[in-house]
Amino acid sequence: MPPHILEQRQKTILEAHASNLIENLDMGSDYLNELLELAKQNISNQEFERIAMAKLMRPYQNHV
Repeated sequence: MPPHILEQRQKTILEAHASNLIENLDMGSDYLNELLELAKQNISNQEFERIAMAKLMRPYQNHV
């Protein structure tokens, strides 16, 4: 994956985080840092999305 795509992922995550903060919605620093680290990995966008969603849903998996 070209480096500019990985950089764009990171930029998009930071922009979404800033937008969420404006709306008083905080994803939490742990999840933000996990996403930023994940964004650096040389994986497809589909794989990135799958892993990110799994991380997001992880706290709720024990309550089902």
